[in-house]
Amino acid sequence: MSNDVLVWFSRKHLDPVYQVDTVGLSRVQQIAACRAALEFVRPRADRLQLEVPWQWAESWPEDVVEAASILAPKREAYEVTGWVTPIEEHHWKAFVALAPFAFTADVWSFHMTELADVSNEATIIVVRIPPHDLARLRDAVAPARVT
Repeated sequence: MSNDVLVWFSRKHLDPVYQVDTVGLSRVQQIAACRAALEFVRPRADRLQLEVPWQWAESWPEDVVEAASILAPKREAYEVTGWVTPIEEHHWKAFVALAPFAFTADVWSFHMTELADVSNEATIIVVRIPPHDLARLRDAVAPARVT
């Protein structure tokens, strides 16, 4: 079987991608929706990375500053974590806390399938989850819309 066929076959059977629409929500609601959506990809997460805007840290809650210190300890104005793998529990907790404040944050599976992509401080949230989790995702991120 050629590599092209293997790629086609494997991609054909990937879980669908859903967008969590946070437009029009308060900042508190955006953060909550982002954090809730990320928990749906945790069971399959193998690696993560973030772009951390340290220059805005003075406006972050203390728990977010602590999370950023775990994943981006240099505290440069703009810092990219690079791949964090394996994901230990303290990494995951820091990631979920920090992702809604990052320029970009993404989570990938062991097979390098993107499971979550958070951009522009949680104004864009995309997750790849099994269809049977869709109703639970909608409940978890409400009042955000899921498409």
